[in-house]
Amino acid sequence: MTRRVTAQKELEENEARYSLAQQASGFGIWDWYPQRDEIIWDAHCYRMLGLTPSDTPLTFADWQARLHPDDLERCSHAVHSQLEAGDEFIIEFRYQTIQGYRWVQGRGQIVERDAQDSPTRLIGVHLDIHTLKETQLELTRSNEELEHFAYAVSHDLRQPLRMVNSYLQLLTQELGNDLSRDAKEMIGFAREGAERMDAMILGILNYSRVGRKTSPMAWVDSRDVVDEVLAYLGPLLKETGDTLRSAVTGPRCMSAAMMNWCACCRTCTMPLNTWTKTQRPG
Repeated sequence: MTRRVTAQKELEENEARYSLAQQASGFGIWDWYPQRDEIIWDAHCYRMLGLTPSDTPLTFADWQARLHPDDLERCSHAVHSQLEAGDEFIIEFRYQTIQGYRWVQGRGQIVERDAQDSPTRLIGVHLDIHTLKETQLELTRSNEELEHFAYAVSHDLRQPLRMVNSYLQLLTQELGNDLSRDAKEMIGFAREGAERMDAMILGILNYSRVGRKTSPMAWVDSRDVVDEVLAYLGPLLKETGDTLRSAVTGPRCMSAAMMNWCACCRTCTMPLNTWTKTQRPG
């Protein structure tokens, strides 16, 4: 009897500890039996949404009804695709609560199948990511404002630089041979400084767009990339007498080539023509 009481006490302590951990980490557990069309939430899934826990199972239609209209089609498609593929899924969506909508991340996987290999049970968790998503959205808005500000400032600053450059060109054309050697040199310095400032302003504008103005990822034929680079470097290689050879013949060689390329990006700061001239054979 004493052992049973002790085991029961330890079990209750473990359950209490697990419940506190759930509350602290903001996650709830769910079970889904697709063939019976039953979804069972634990108490934390309900409390996450400000709802009273219920022992009545939900249906898939009930789950869809709780989603934000903008998330409904995407999430329903993701769930059905997961059932077909049998892969673990991670979906972010908004649940309707008594105070509006709240961002939740759903994670789950198939844990039981029938004799025909059809899924009979899925288990997963709901993670409360509302604060994280709000922070991400605020960061996105801030980045958009920064880009708009950078564009406006760059436009306002580049206009006077263009004017300075234009008048320096007119001054050079007007005076022509009357300009002394020193005067021509000073005008050259002024134009070079204006062009450098213009490049710096463009650099600031491009920096403000980092991570936003990018193309979607896609497969690339490395052979085509190498051929394009060799064609671009052709005149320079002919001038310097240098040669470049491609030796990418397999996955391991490709990995080595990419690592070497990354190393060059970190260490090579010289202009291309200077670099090639220092790499002549022998």
